[in-house]
Amino acid sequence: MKTTGKRFLALILITGAVGISVATYLYFKPHKNYATMKPDYILDARTLVDEYNDSEAKANDKYLGKVVQVRGLIKGYSGNPNGSFSIYLNDSFFGVTCTFDSAYAAYHQELFNQLKLEQQIDIKGRCDGILTDIRLSKCSFVDP
Repeated sequence: MKTTGKRFLALILITGAVGISVATYLYFKPHKNYATMKPDYILDARTLVDEYNDSEAKANDKYLGKVVQVRGLIKGYSGNPNGSFSIYLNDSFFGVTCTFDSAYAAYHQELFNQLKLEQQIDIKGRCDGILTDIRLSKCSFVDP
């Protein structure tokens, strides 16, 4: 009976050590920097909208979670209460919403101040699929 108790205790200690190791690895794992990543797809905002209109399932299979670079006309933009910034491409009712996180928006404030409606722009970000429009997050401006 004593050997069974020792084996059980050893199993619990090993499981705990593995769990702590995995948790530590995940906690300290660096975040992806989407601004420096090469885009998986480069396309026009209208093309992205058309593909989602044709088949959301196929478009999700192709783009969801991938780095997508889109070119389009600015139809609107807004600062958000949490410090992030959103730019709306293609159409103000249904199009592509590109969201820049607060740190990126603060660092590039000068670029955001120069935005104009109907300006053509290239933006890169992670495709999060469609909600009320197609969402790109972790966005960054693409240098011309």
